[in-house]
Amino acid sequence: MSASPFADVPYSAAQHCRLALFGVIARIMDECTDGDLAAAFEAHPFLRDYHEEIIARFPGAGTFAPAWRAAMLQWEQQAPRRLPLRALLDAGLSRLGLDLLLAAGIVEEDPRFGQMFERAQGRERRPTLGLLVAWWRFGEDGDDCADAVRRALLDLVQSGLLEVLNPDAPRPDWLLSVPHALWDCLRGDAPSLRWLKHLPFESLPALDSFIVPAAAREQCAALPELLRARSDQILVVRGPMHNGRRTLLGCVARALGKSVLVAEPAVLEEERRWRLFGALCALLDAMPVLHCDLSLGESRELPALPFAQMPLGLATTRNGAWSSVDARPMLAIELPMPDAEERLRHWLAAVPEHDPSTARPLSAAMRLTSGNVRRAARSAAGFAALAQRASIELRDLQRACRELQPARIETLATRLPAAGALHELAVADNTREELEALAARCRMREQLAAASAAVAQGNPGVRALFAGGSGTGKTLAAPARRAAGKGSVSHRPRGHGQQVSGRDGEEPQPGLCRGRRARRRAAAGRGRRADGQSHRRGLVQ
Repeated sequence: MSASPFADVPYSAAQHCRLALFGVIARIMDECTDGDLAAAFEAHPFLRDYHEEIIARFPGAGTFAPAWRAAMLQWEQQAPRRLPLRALLDAGLSRLGLDLLLAAGIVEEDPRFGQMFERAQGRERRPTLGLLVAWWRFGEDGDDCADAVRRALLDLVQSGLLEVLNPDAPRPDWLLSVPHALWDCLRGDAPSLRWLKHLPFESLPALDSFIVPAAAREQCAALPELLRARSDQILVVRGPMHNGRRTLLGCVARALGKSVLVAEPAVLEEERRWRLFGALCALLDAMPVLHCDLSLGESRELPALPFAQMPLGLATTRNGAWSSVDARPMLAIELPMPDAEERLRHWLAAVPEHDPSTARPLSAAMRLTSGNVRRAARSAAGFAALAQRASIELRDLQRACRELQPARIETLATRLPAAGALHELAVADNTREELEALAARCRMREQLAAASAAVAQGNPGVRALFAGGSGTGKTLAAPARRAAGKGSVSHRPRGHGQQVSGRDGEEPQPGLCRGRRARRRAAAGRGRRADGQSHRRGLVQ
């Protein structure tokens, strides 16, 4: 016989769960018939298979449960990597709590145990709190441990490891169940929940590969060391959507040696989901990340996260305020929109075969978030291949950006195709000059915003009001200005006097022009820019 009864058992989450379950089964066989194995086999013949495997490893043992546990502890200590059950124990779960958790979920592994629970209780096929207290009441030394067992079961419910299927029933009649996602993780499988996504350690990018905006480069580099020293931090990463917020948190998690478990806002809809989120993070040794955007003026308070003794990542927008019930310290980093040079790096990372000399003007043509730059680059390469061209052209990029546009703008405006040129418009000379200046303003909007006062930096958007009588060419001028501006979106407004403008792949914003009063306000604002400097008139008539 080998030195250890489990020397031939491979070190895996599934095998660890199986060994722990056999220890629980040995306890159940002793308790369900007061140690009379013949009566147990007669009532439940399937137990004979489990008993034969147990005695094959412990042929001389009188009581199997203590011998099995001792051998399993020795096997755990020799495991070369952290296993999910071991992670739960390290996070604070007791051995008694682990046994009760496995007993409550054993029907997930073998439904035939439902017959045993039904026979013992006279009704349900899942164990009740009262049944588990009765079976685990007496310890190995014969002491009465009913209070400890009851507290352990209530702690499992409170921490989200167990669910109560009939919470309105008396407490001894509570039907206990293990959440399916939790049981899957105990066996080494990834959780399958619509509001949760697990990113394994191997899939996470290294922090060195993350294209960090210059304004946040030093802060991002210092994050892993800081979070190792202060594991109670909440790391808040703010910025626009699809701008690398979750990617940065994944890079930090990899630097900490952890995987990532990303939860969507639905995790906050029910308290039990939040508790389950913390338990799954402990099982998977994953850094918890919440992806939740707030609106202007909105505040949210995060509940305490059980078992997750590690930093909590929060990917959110610039709006709103966050706090936590347990007053965890918060560390905030903002990721601004990438500049032209950073967009080029994202472009080449998405389409590495593209010539940098031809990629530079394309990446500079559209002001997009980092994630949208990569999506647009890959889509543009697909459009070029569809046209049987080796090189990507501006029209390919424009078609790719069209797919990034949110659909809600269709409720406000009608898309107008780009056509014609400014010189084809029959307008007065001063109006033509203003149109040409507007086109130049659109082309150079990033450079102008960067060189302007701090109030305008980071907001290079351009809004134009085309005012005039019906049939004077306002709608015709917008597509011509789009063609001259190379990349802007022109929309015909749905409604009197409204102008909606934006750029492909960006969030459109409604212009402030509706009727005579709005036109008078716009006229009063002529000659002033957001940074206080003068400029040409913004009202084109």
